[in-house]
Amino acid sequence: SSDDPRFYQRELGFITALKEMDISLDENMILTDEKRRDSDLKSLLALPEAERPTAIFAANDAIAEAILNSLLIPSGITVPKTVSLLGFDNRPLSKELSPPLTTVSFSKADLGKSCFNSIMARIKHPMETVKRIVLPVEVEIRESCCRYQSV
Repeated sequence: SSDDPRFYQRELGFITALKEMDISLDENMILTDEKRRDSDLKSLLALPEAERPTAIFAANDAIAEAILNSLLIPSGITVPKTVSLLGFDNRPLSKELSPPLTTVSFSKADLGKSCFNSIMARIKHPMETVKRIVLPVEVEIRESCCRYQSV
């Protein structure tokens, strides 16, 4: 949901990365309404092959797993042959999915330390401007993705 600041930041990061790679983006393909996600995604995947998405990048691994199990597999859509699937947060079970999920990984320990330090700094200096912190991430490439090939 775009109401969740984590998801909003991930969406902005995704859009920024596409721009940096000079890849065009159809804003209609960004689905943020959780209640309509499955029906909107079904509509996108029903488009003619040349118009349909080649990849689905979910806001987290749990959403990617739900899309895989409740929409793609029952619809006969093969991952990654028909569409690549990616998640974010590298849940332990992500590598156990079939196919194993490609995901964006980050250090949860570093995130915890950063949050703690931010809270302590806020307590000590309540009037100071809040600092924006960006933690490093790494893409764990697994079998749910394939290299893009234009149609």
